[in-house]
Amino acid sequence: LTQPESVLEVGAGMGVNLLTLSCCFPATKFSGVELTAEGVERAKSVQEEDMLPDVIASFSVFELKDRTAHKTIDFRQGDATRLPFDDNSFDLVYSRLALEQMELIRDEAISEMVRVSKKAVLMVEPFADFNRDGNRPLAIRAKNYFSLSTQDVQKYGLELKAVFGNWPQKISEGIGLAYY
Repeated sequence: LTQPESVLEVGAGMGVNLLTLSCCFPATKFSGVELTAEGVERAKSVQEEDMLPDVIASFSVFELKDRTAHKTIDFRQGDATRLPFDDNSFDLVYSRLALEQMELIRDEAISEMVRVSKKAVLMVEPFADFNRDGNRPLAIRAKNYFSLSTQDVQKYGLELKAVFGNWPQKISEGIGLAYY
């Protein structure tokens, strides 16, 4: 929907998402911010390889067009509440199962994602919308876990454009994709 020229992942971990996406979409400029030094170091160590290793390439569901494009990613250590980028720096800013770990700083992190985005924000997270059945609401409340609904995100100035539910990654919490 966005056809981004620049993409930022907030909570990039060890970089698996960006490493594969960069090779699928080599014309796109990818960046990632990760809180831990270990995650950034691991991602950068993969960039030292001439070609994206098969073990990481196997995670991609898309065709890898350039197995050397992983070398161009800008990985940085940083805090999601103080992203080290100017306003409107990226066409697309996304998180994938990262905000779920930031409940205490969630509002600041999402505000920062909005600030550095010039077109769109994408979140693949355990939104409350997908956790209304069985014991899920009680477990989320007990753990002070991700409690935001896809509609609540609009308070950050985002317009909801698409929602997809029942993301299959987790059993204990329902995951949904929301595109703003």
